[in-house]
Formats: sequence, structure tokens, C-alpha cells
Amino acid sequence: MEPPDLYARFPNDPCFSQLLTITKQKRSSIIVNDPGSGVKADYDRLLRDVSTVRQGLCESLPSHCVRSGSIFSEDPVYVCTLLSPNYTFIVALLAILATGGAAVPLSTELLIDEALSLIIRCRATYLVVDSQNAEFAEKIQTYLQEHNGHHLNIVRIDPSKDPQSVSAHYCTIDHDTKFSPERVSLILFSSGTTGPPKAIVHSRRVFYHAQDLLPPREDGQDIFLVYRTVISAAGVLPLVRYILTGVQLEIFNQKWDAALMWERLRKGDLTIFIGAPSIWLKLMRHYESYIMHLPEEERASYVQGLQGLRVAVTIGASAMPDLKRFWWDLRGGRALQNSYGSTELGCSMIKSSIDEPPENFDRPTLGKPKEGFDVKLSNGTHGEILVRSPFVFAGYLDDSMKVTTSSVLDEEGYFHTGDIAHMEGDDFVMDGRLGTDFIKTIYGFRVPRLSVEAQISQLPHIIEAFVVPVPDPTCVNRIGAIVHSKSSDLNLDELREELSPYLPLYQLPTILCVLRGGEDIPRTHTNKLDVKKAAEKFFPSKSLCSLDSCSGNVQIYDIGKLKDMKSERPWDWAGMQS
Repeated sequence: MEPPDLYARFPNDPCFSQLLTITKQKRSSIIVNDPGSGVKADYDRLLRDVSTVRQGLCESLPSHCVRSGSIFSEDPVYVCTLLSPNYTFIVALLAILATGGAAVPLSTELLIDEALSLIIRCRATYLVVDSQNAEFAEKIQTYLQEHNGHHLNIVRIDPSKDPQSVSAHYCTIDHDTKFSPERVSLILFSSGTTGPPKAIVHSRRVFYHAQDLLPPREDGQDIFLVYRTVISAAGVLPLVRYILTGVQLEIFNQKWDAALMWERLRKGDLTIFIGAPSIWLKLMRHYESYIMHLPEEERASYVQGLQGLRVAVTIGASAMPDLKRFWWDLRGGRALQNSYGSTELGCSMIKSSIDEPPENFDRPTLGKPKEGFDVKLSNGTHGEILVRSPFVFAGYLDDSMKVTTSSVLDEEGYFHTGDIAHMEGDDFVMDGRLGTDFIKTIYGFRVPRLSVEAQISQLPHIIEAFVVPVPDPTCVNRIGAIVHSKSSDLNLDELREELSPYLPLYQLPTILCVLRGGEDIPRTHTNKLDVKKAAEKFFPSKSLCSLDSCSGNVQIYDIGKLKDMKSERPWDWAGMQS
């Protein structure tokens, strides 16, 4: 057996060099606060636990592929995790990286068939679990062996109970242990907005230079709230990057709830909060329905606590104009910042300014590229967003999906995002997404879904709006609008009339669903609108040939009238009327 201090000698790469540097600076500072696990870990404890789990992982691996506490095989060794977003996951992730393995985070909410499929797909032979998920892991192990002949080794860990055999004071860099920056380190499954999940491969460089991405705060301690599942880039990558920059991670173990989140914000020491527009919307609604009606002094305590947020960012999609205005007002003239990125990009590349003026809120502004990132549009001032940076993914695990590595990574190293934008001054402004954000409709017109959404959202009586394609053989797809409205008797004809000064005829909604109180919008695991499921949920029909069987709160416009409608206004039919 190797001596325990062997596992405290970390590989010679930028990630662990930075980890040991920040440890020397903040050794006794709390870096992970996990109330649910009863853990408040400083850097000393974190390194001890990582070393211990690394030792257990190496002792589970075949001796022929491990040397000096690391995997020396050139072929990736895929290690799945079945853990909640907590301290144990953070330790496991760092231990896998220290060993030289490739981490494959799996959701603890997976169905067993889903877990089996993903494990087999990445050819994983190791599954790291804690006691909470051990029973599920054993079911997976048994099924794989009996039905697929696939042997899966279960590695159980519990940093809160495992003996701490290594002192962090002995943690060093092993200058003889080096991994290529291109070595596979992380697999994330992402379906994007449609289609089967893609297995996105990141190399070790995705964890490098975190201090450049997230500069530490100079005037105090930053605290970042961890509440997202650890299966997306936004759920996994910040955990390592914030640790490497001295930002304390606080684990929100409870089921997400707007009231609980406001109570946490009220304390005033939370400085970084990142969420999808739907999260910010739920917080806004709770404020409007409850907090704003409290006595002045009590209401002010919530607003004062909110002022502690120096970083308030929306990800996954642009916030609606009214949502931007609400947070701009409540934060005293500081904008809710939009951050543009994707699982493939490895981090956000474009970000709007905290000083964005309210007059810009009506357009889906992405912002400006971050310093050091090469971002351009395919046709100069408009077209597809192309990105090149050290953080861009290495490729897809397999090219059996509809999207292949070669189709999105060109010879110059640019990632073709599939997002369409244009320039307004120095800002990138989103137009939509190829394939999903342009709806093919009557006469072959392509309607920009996001532009129609933005126009509906600007109407004073609209709280929230979504636009989806609704299949209809009479016009290929109808333009479907799903809205939360302040008016319970919103009429489709009136909505079209209100929008007509701003949208051409072929872009006006032809089917409308007014949401009742409490109805949720289907979303992907990254909190984006699930376009297909939303259309199926709110515009269900028994036959593709008729939408008449839709529910009573759905209003349908007569497409026959649209075909016969003429207009004297330029561009109502995009110059193609006959």
C-alpha cells in the first residue's frame, strides 16, 4: 500500500497549483459551508478530505493503471458520480481531477434506465456514491452486470466520517506528475433545447486560470449560493472556479423556494447569485405578492439585504423587459446582468453591464465579449455567433448524435453556437437560435420566436410571454403565444391588434393560451423553455389535422382569414405577397 502522504502530492497543473496557492493565503477561511451535511470546511479540511477520497479511489482502480497516486493510462478513465450538490460532491470532483480521471456527474433523480444508458455510453467502470445514494447505485450495478455484462465498481465516500489520514500542511505539488491540458477531465450531458442528450467532453484546461475568469473581491468575503443540480456546466464548473478564487460556497440544501431564498437574501451577506430568468421571476412575484405589502420597516430589511448582492446574473436566456426593470428599480439602479454561454463554451463569453441603461431593456441585449475571448459574427455585423477560447469543449464523446463535433468546431477552432445575433454599437443583440428559435409558418416564412416574445412582453398588461411553434397542416406551424396576463379575459384578436404596429402580419400569434394561476412552464434541466413540451402541454390536440380539441383557455385564429388578408403596409408579407 502506498504511504498516505502520497495522495497529498497533487499533480503539477494550473488547477492544483492555484489551489495550493489560495490555501496558503486563506488556510483557515471557511470555503464550503454545507449546513445540510453539518460541514463548515476550511481549506485545510478540504485538502485533507480530497486526499483521503483520492486514496480510496486509487485503491479501487487496477494497480496496472495507477502510479504514484495518479492514473498514467493515456486512455480516459471515466468515473461517474451519483451525488447531490453538496460538500461530498465537491470533494469527489477534486479527487477525481487529482487522480487524472474524467468525472461524469449524474443526477440523483435519474430513472434507472437513464442511468444505465449514460453509464454504458461513456464506458464508465466506476461510480462514486455516498450513503444516501448507495442503494440506487447497487441496483444500477446489479442490472448492468445481469443484463449487459458491464462490470461497475462502486466507490463509497463520506468525507464527514472518513479518517483524515493526511495533514494539509504536507500538501505539495508533485512536479513529476503532469497531465496534458487536453486530457479528458469532465463529461456533461446536455440536450440543449431539443433532441437526445449530447455527451460534451471538456479537457483539463476548462479548470485552468479560474482567477482570470472570476477575480477575487478585494474588500471582503464573497459568498456564492449553490442550489443548482450538478449535471450542467453552470452547476459544476463554478464549484471549482470559486474555490480557486477564494469565494465561499454555501450549499442551499432545501428544495428551492422563493420565500426561503428571500429570507437568505435578507441576511445581506450573500454577494453572488446566478439564476435563470424563471428564478428571478419567481423572486419578483414573491416580492410583489407578499414582501411589498409588509410594514415599511420589515419590507426595507429585505431590500437592504438584497443590496448585498454585488453580482446578480441571469443565465440560459435573456430576461423579459419588465423583469429587468423590476430588478433595476429594486437594486437602486444596478442592472440584472445577462450572461451568455453554453455547456460547450465552458464559461460565459459575453456579459451585459451592471450599468446597462433602462432604455436598452426592451431589446435582448447579450452585452460585450469578456476580455480575452475571441467572439465574432459569421457575416460581420450579423449572423451566427462564433467563439474561440481555451475553455471551449474538446468535442462530443461520440458523433452518433445528429450534431457532430466537426459540424460545430471549424478548422480555425471557432465553435459555431447556432445562435443568431446582430451588432448594435459594441453590443451583441440576440435574434434567435437556428432550428428552434425560427418558426417556419405560412408560405414558408421564418418567424423569429424571441422577437415576437419580446414584443408581447412589452405590452403593459403582460406579465410573462412565451412563443412556440404549434403544428398545423394548414400553415406548417402556427405562432403560438403562452402568456401570463394581468387581464383574465385577454382576447387573441385584441392581442393581434395591439401587436400589429410592431410586427408584420405573418409574425402575429395565431393561437393563444392564457395561463391560469399556478400553471408552470415546462423547462429543460438548465431552466430554458422546453419549446416542444410547452407546445404539447398548452396546445394539446387529438389530431394533427385539427386544433379544435384544445382546452377551453386556448383561442384559435382562423388561418383562412390570414391567407386572404391584404395589407398596404410595407413588409407585412416581407415583400413576398402575390
